This record gives sequence, structure tokens and C-alpha cells, in this order.
Amino acid sequence: IQAKTRRQLDEAIQSMSQGFALFDPRHRLIVCNEAFNALYKAPESGLEAGMPFESLMRQALNRGDFPGVTQDIKTWLAQTVTRHSEGQGPALLERGAGRWFLIESHRTRSGCTTRLETDVTELVLKGRQLNELERKLASAETRCDWLFQTSPSPWLILNRDGMILQANAAAHRLLGHVPPDLEQRLVAEVLPQLDMALLEPSLPRDPVRESDRADTGHQGDGLRLTAKTRQGQSRQVLLYPLEQLSLREGQWLCSLQLLDVSPSHSTADRTSGLAQPPAWTAESSLVRH
Repeated sequence: IQAKTRRQLDEAIQSMSQGFALFDPRHRLIVCNEAFNALYKAPESGLEAGMPFESLMRQALNRGDFPGVTQDIKTWLAQTVTRHSEGQGPALLERGAGRWFLIESHRTRSGCTTRLETDVTELVLKGRQLNELERKLASAETRCDWLFQTSPSPWLILNRDGMILQANAAAHRLLGHVPPDLEQRLVAEVLPQLDMALLEPSLPRDPVRESDRADTGHQGDGLRLTAKTRQGQSRQVLLYPLEQLSLREGQWLCSLQLLDVSPSHSTADRTSGLAQPPAWTAESSLVRH
């Protein structure tokens, strides 16, 4: 029965795709599977039982199996042997040809140490791709934020409750506030006539009934409203909600563009207030990189 159990255990170890090895309390090899032999380029007969763990690592280093090791070899060997003897892990190890392995060492109750090496190259590469995408996304968000803040057209970003989450410099100027004074205020403080129900994404694109157009002040695609400045003045504005409403961080957002159409506001000023990409300058072009 013991012979059968030993044979079954050996078959199970040899069937593993991961490299597996067992070392005695003095860190000498007891047994390993074929995958482990292949990783350490063992001869046809396999790695010899009794081979010290440190010698195994030193041979692999001398062959150039660990190109990611840049520190002093003696220091690296000492640290690796310590981690192995204490059963520390897991840790990533770079092998040749750009392959990455997850190393796990565990102590047994009898003082032996198991070593498991799993090829995680695909996961590491996908992780790098994800990091690069996150970097590009952060860069794009920074660029969009710069365009939003420097736009000559007043913009407000609201949540479903009508809270102003962001307001650019032009919006602050129009409404007589100093940045970021408008943020975290209710839009009703500056646009008391605005009905938030008109901006709900669940409603049709033009939710205003024909009979209500005169009351709500629709003009073309814009909504004519009276805005209240910090100084208590009234300004006539055209409101242009962004057609594509979006979800960000789990909350509904809506962007509003304002165009000052007060009688004191010149036609040229109105035209300049429409959203246009700001001219690139030598200084601002640095933001693009």
C-alpha cells in the first residue's frame, strides 16, 4: 500500500505544470518534478538529490537565467536563501526570454521547504498593459481638465441633485465668483429658473411641451434663463446641456454650457463665448505631452 501511495504521489507531482521541488531542513534537494528540471536545465537524468539550494541558484545565475538580477550576486544569493529557508513568499522572478514566474516557498512541520514556480508571464504583461492604459487615461483626463478650465465658454458640471461639481474660470467670471467658489453649490442659487427634470437622461431629448416653450424660454437648441450673479445682478443666458449624458464614478453627470445674451453683452462677446478649442501656445503645448 505504501509503494502504491508513493507512486500515486509521484505521478501527481510529475503531472503539475508548475515547477515543484522539496528540500530537506538543510536545504538540500529531495525530489522535484519534470517541470522544475526543465526550468533549471537539468541533465537528462534530472537534478541530483542532495544538491544544495544555494548551488542550484548560483548555477542558474551563472547561466544568465535571471536577467532581472542587477544587485551584487552574493547579496542576492544570501537574500534568496534566507527567503527560501524562512518559507517567505510569494515573489516575482524574471527569467530569460521575458518570462515571469511566481515563486512560493513554504515550510513543512518536519522542517522541509517546498518551492513552487508558476509561469505568470501573461498576467504580468496584461498588468503592464493595464498600467499603461491607466497612465494614458490619467493623461487624457488631465488634458481634458485643462481644456475645460481654459475654455472661453462658461461650463458647469452638475450631478443629479443639481450640485455644481465643477465650474470653469469663464463660468466664475460670468457669475461674479472667484474660483472655486461655485463648486459644491446648488445650481438653483445661480440659475433659479432651471428645472433639473429637463436634464434627466431618462426623459426624451426634447422634454418640453410645445405649449410650455414660451414659459421656459427655449430659443433654438438653447434654453433662455436668468442667471443670478454673486452681486445680485441678473444676466440673460442661453443654456446648452451636453447631449451625451454620462456616468462617472457611479453617478449621473450633466455638462452645461452658458452663453451670455444680456443686452449689455456685445455680439462679438457672444460669439467668443461659444466653445472653441483654445489656441495652442508654446507654454500650453507642454500640457499635451
